[in-house]
Amino acid sequence: MKFRFELTPFLDHIDHSGDTRSSDTSSAGPQPAGPVLALLGAIRATGSLQRAALSVGLSYRHAWGTIRQWETLLDRSVVSMQRGKGAELTRFGEDLLAAEARIRETVEPVIETAATDFHQYLGNAMGSRAQVRFSGRPDATIDVMRQSLTHAETTVSLDTVFCGAVDGLICLHERQAELAGFHVSPIHQPGTRLHTAFRPWLKPSDVRLIRLAWRDQGLMVAPAMTTAVRSVKDLVSRRVRFINRERSSSTRALFDQVVASEGAYPEQISGYENYAMSNRQVGEAIQQGHADAGFGLRSTADALGLGFVPLTREAYYLALRNSDRDAAWVADLLDPDVLTIGFARRVPTYKRLTLMLRDPERLTRLLTDPERPVQIVIGGKSHPADDSGKILIQELVRFSRDPKVRGRIVFLPDYDITLAKDLYPGCDVWLNNPLRPLEACGTSGMKAALNGALNLSILDGWWDEWYDGENGWAIPTADNASNDEERDDAEASALYDLIEHQLVPKFYDREGGIPLAWLGMVRHTMTDLGTKATSDRMVRDYVQRLYVPAAAHDVALRADGFAEAREVAAFVTRVTDAWSRVSIASVEGSGIPQQAQAGDTLAVRADVRLDGLSPDDVAVELLYGRTNEDDALARDHSVHVLSPTGDPVDGVTAFTAALPLSVTGTFGYTVRVRPAHPQLVSPVEFGLVTYAS
Repeated sequence: MKFRFELTPFLDHIDHSGDTRSSDTSSAGPQPAGPVLALLGAIRATGSLQRAALSVGLSYRHAWGTIRQWETLLDRSVVSMQRGKGAELTRFGEDLLAAEARIRETVEPVIETAATDFHQYLGNAMGSRAQVRFSGRPDATIDVMRQSLTHAETTVSLDTVFCGAVDGLICLHERQAELAGFHVSPIHQPGTRLHTAFRPWLKPSDVRLIRLAWRDQGLMVAPAMTTAVRSVKDLVSRRVRFINRERSSSTRALFDQVVASEGAYPEQISGYENYAMSNRQVGEAIQQGHADAGFGLRSTADALGLGFVPLTREAYYLALRNSDRDAAWVADLLDPDVLTIGFARRVPTYKRLTLMLRDPERLTRLLTDPERPVQIVIGGKSHPADDSGKILIQELVRFSRDPKVRGRIVFLPDYDITLAKDLYPGCDVWLNNPLRPLEACGTSGMKAALNGALNLSILDGWWDEWYDGENGWAIPTADNASNDEERDDAEASALYDLIEHQLVPKFYDREGGIPLAWLGMVRHTMTDLGTKATSDRMVRDYVQRLYVPAAAHDVALRADGFAEAREVAAFVTRVTDAWSRVSIASVEGSGIPQQAQAGDTLAVRADVRLDGLSPDDVAVELLYGRTNEDDALARDHSVHVLSPTGDPVDGVTAFTAALPLSVTGTFGYTVRVRPAHPQLVSPVEFGLVTYAS
C-alpha cells in the first residue's frame, strides 16, 4: 500500500455580501490555484507574459485569459503590463506568491517527512481496515492527507470529524478514532488551562505524537492601522476596534493567554466581546472595515491583504495510540549507545547537506555495521525561495526512508532553537562540511563543543582558527580538484575515511566499558574551547583589543592641538610615496642546518634599501618555524623583529638578530618589511609589505 501526499492550493470563491451568485466563474466551486501561481512565478522570473506562458506550457492567449479570469475572481489586479516594458507583478501579485511560499515552507517539507510515518503507523497498523477515523482540530495538513488518500490507489480513506482538541483526544482514548489532531503553542506552560486539559490524555506510555506543521498566530490589522498596532499593548493604549473569536474557541483561549503574558486584561480591549465564528470571518470583518484588528493566522492576513503582527506560534500534532503501532523498526530508532553524528543548520547549497550521500553504499555500510554502527541525526530548513535547498532536503529524506538505514539516519524538520537544545547535548560528533572558503563562522560547532561534542569539519570559519588536532578532526579539502564533481567526490571520500578509520575506532575502543581516549578529547575540547567559544571572551576581546586601544588612540591624536595626528599624516605621505622603492637587497643566515634542534641559535642579517625612509619608519621582521610538506612555513610560525645595525651604506641599512630556537625538525625562515608607527591601528593598515625574493 502506498500513499502520495501533495500540497495543492485552491481558491474557494465566496461572495462577501452573502448573496448567491449565478455567474459561471463563481458557481464552479473551488478553483485550482496551482497553474496561475506557477504562471505568476514565471512572470516574475522572466518579466514577460509570452516567455512565462512558454515556460509553463501555455499558449499566450490561454495565459492572458487565465490572468484576466483570476483578476476577476480576486477583484484586483495581479499583473501590470505596459507596451514596450513587458510584464511585472503588482504588489498584490507579489503578496499572493509570498503567501503561498509561506504556506509551502511550513507544510511541504513536513508532508514528505510525515508520509512515511503516516503510511507505517496507519496503513500497516490498520491492516485491511478501509477507513481511518480522525477527530480533533482542523488544519491544512489534514485536508492534504484526506485529498491525497482520495486520489491515491489505496483502499484506505480518512474519515474526519472536526471538534475541540480535548474532545478529539478523548475520542482517541475511547477508541472512537485512530487519529487525533490538536494545536499547541509554547506559551501553554505547565499550569495553564490548556496544559491542564491536555495532560490526562497525552501520557507518553499511551500516545505517540507526530508534529506535522507550525503556523503563526498574531494580530491581523487593517492596512491603515499597521503603524499604530504593533503589539497587544497597542490594543489597550489606542482606541482600536477589536474583533474576537467565539467564547468556546481555542483561538480565543490562546489570545487570552497571550494577553495575560503581556500583563494586560481583556476588559481593557475595546470590542473584546465582539466575535466571529471563524478565522476567515475575523479577517473579512477587518477587511470590510467593521474592525481594526483581530487575532488570527498569518496565512489569512496575507490572503486578505491585511497587516500581521506575530505574537506566538502553534505546532500541529497528530496523536496515535501506542497500541496501534506495529512497526518494529521504530523501537530500534536511534540507539543511545551508538556513535551519533549531528548535522543541523539552514540548508543553502554551499553547506553541502548531501555530501554524505556521494557514495550511498559506503555510507550504508558505515551506518549498519553489525559491530560498530554509526547513526546520523539531521535537522534543517531552507529559505522559502531556495528551491535548490529544498531539493537537497528531499534527496536526504528519500535516502533516510530506505528500510536498510531508516533506523540509523533521521531528518528532523522545522529545525529551530527549541530542537537545538535537545540535539546538541545528544550528539557525540558535530559535522560541518561547507564549501571552503564560504563559511562565515559556523557557530553551531562552537555550541556543540560546549555540550561535549567533538567536531568533524572542513577547515573553514572558526574551525580553521581553533582546530588543534585534539578537539576533533579536520576534513581535508580538495583545493586542486579540476571541477566541482571531483572536489566533492574527494572530500566525501575523506569524510568516510575519517569516520571509518578514526572516529569509529576511538569511540568504540573501551577499557572497562569506558572510551578513555575519546573522553580525553572531550575533556580537552571543553577545557580549551570552553574559555574561547563564549560571549564573555568575545566581549572581553572587543574591549581589550579594539575599544580600549581605539579610545587611547583617539586621546593621543587629539593631544597638543592634534600634533600627533599631523605627524601621522606626514608619516603616511612619506611612506606611501617611497614604498615602491623599498626592497630587501639580501638575507644571510647562519647556525641552522636544514633540520633544526631545540637550543640552536639562528643568526640573521637582512640588508634593506629604504630609499630615504628612516629605520624607525619600518619594521623588519623575521618569520621562522617548521615547514610543511610543500616546504612552506607552517601556520604556527613565529615572528621576531630585527634591529638596525650601524649607519646606511650606499642607501642600504643592515638589520640583524640572533635568537635561540625552541623547535626541532624541518625548518625555514624568511624576512619581510612593513611600515611601523606607534599610532598605526594595525600593522597591515596600509596594505604595504615587502618580502625577500
